Amino acid sequence: MYDSKMSREPLTEMQAELLFRNLGAYVDVFQRLFPNVKNIGVCRNFVSNSGIMQKQLESAFTSMLQGVIGQNTRCFCSTSFRISARLAHSLHEIPLYDLTLWYRGDSNVYNELIQRNALSLRKLCIRDSALLDIVKLTLTQTDTMIYPQLRQLIIDSCSGLINLDHRQPSTNPFPALHRFVCNGRFPFATPIVLSANCAQLTALHLDFDMHLARMLDTWRLLEFHTFRNLRSISVGSLGSDFERRVSGNKVFLWAVNASPVICSVSITGVKLKNFEQDVLQNLVFSRTLHELHMPRVFLPIKDSLRLIRGFENLVNATL
Repeated sequence: MYDSKMSREPLTEMQAELLFRNLGAYVDVFQRLFPNVKNIGVCRNFVSNSGIMQKQLESAFTSMLQGVIGQNTRCFCSTSFRISARLAHSLHEIPLYDLTLWYRGDSNVYNELIQRNALSLRKLCIRDSALLDIVKLTLTQTDTMIYPQLRQLIIDSCSGLINLDHRQPSTNPFPALHRFVCNGRFPFATPIVLSANCAQLTALHLDFDMHLARMLDTWRLLEFHTFRNLRSISVGSLGSDFERRVSGNKVFLWAVNASPVICSVSITGVKLKNFEQDVLQNLVFSRTLHELHMPRVFLPIKDSLRLIRGFENLVNATL
């Protein structure tokens, strides 16, 4: 539809006019070729770099997407295109199972779109929102917003500080959650999302900071085998303050022994001290562990070999 090499420069008036006139024709073609389209993805935002006709093109492109969205659409992915209230309204009319949204513009539009699909969503991926927007997604005016079928929640590169004074969900908003990925700061002031799902989570990624470490410790979620069905865990650290004030040994021991059925462990950027005395002597070598990845975790060769040999069913390791 549009040459990606051209999108690096603003459109000329002639290019914009040509694209503007042909968008309607694309809708007709899509509707004839794909009358029952289920998955829609918008992966490049040429509209924001379209120069003198930006508003007209944005409106026309939104109209085109509205024409493509049908009653069978179940997956919508927008990684760069700014979703307008008009486009969001079209998505409100169908039950979506899978949403991937990079927040651009008015966050209320995105939040409303997600909450309107709370009953149907199976997978939700959010990037570049404010941390507070994540919390707001779990709240109604008076209670907790429940996502009864959501199995996968991915939060990536969200910004801001955690507002400890803001109202938090009083019950578990994601009762069916099996995979939780949080790249960056944990958005909630309580770990209820983790504690309420510790028996059913099968995949987990967390980046530790002081706030998260204290919460998990207070709620006794750093004890061994807390997550009884967890198969895959990935752990990182955020900033030097965490490394100075929280024991990397404790995080390491928890990650390796978080579950009695753990199969894959990845630990990044955690400092280990007194490895033989404080780690090896307290480590339970899991027979179910098949993969161990520890990039940016320095260990002497002799300690690395002792670690690898301890896991008798280990197949793949990166140290």
